[in-house]
Amino acid sequence: GRSHRLCEWAGWAGVMSLPLAVSLQPDGKLALEPVPELEALRGEYWHREDLELERRSPGLLDGMGGDCLEVVAEFEFEPGAEFGLGVRCSPDGQEQTRIVYRAADRKIAVERSESSVSPDVERTERTAPIELAEGGILKLHIFLDRSLLEIFVDGGRTCLVSRVYPLRPDSLGIGLFVRQGSAKLKSLDVWALDPIWP
Repeated sequence: GRSHRLCEWAGWAGVMSLPLAVSLQPDGKLALEPVPELEALRGEYWHREDLELERRSPGLLDGMGGDCLEVVAEFEFEPGAEFGLGVRCSPDGQEQTRIVYRAADRKIAVERSESSVSPDVERTERTAPIELAEGGILKLHIFLDRSLLEIFVDGGRTCLVSRVYPLRPDSLGIGLFVRQGSAKLKSLDVWALDPIWP
């Protein structure tokens, strides 16, 4: 077996992704997860829990955000729900990148249609299949490093990597939303990431 890792690279840009640990799951499938040593980069910390998601895209969370973040989010959802989390969101929503889970399709998506006000950046959606039950628990482990977005789902069984290029200096917010059905944020842990070099 293997984990599903979907990467997308801008044709003119080089990039290095996170150092990853590979593990073999009891069902014979591989999982990719960030190495524990990355926790040494954690700085300022925020926490939220037990929030019902609202039908707006996305409702920004007060007092947290940035362009270098580690995010661990756990959601509880009903069958058929479509919901998610926004990063690099401007206060007025002009720029935002949405990470969306579509339970009916069992897919995770990075929606980049509004990720930048620049007319020149790539905006196509990136998706990956998720092996979850129709209703239940979704856990996302997200790393944001300026333009690089790495998403680990279901203990690293699925990984989705994308690039986003917001231009506005205030596109730093984090938001939550639901489009269909019912979903709840069980817990959200967010750390600002310090530079790797002193």
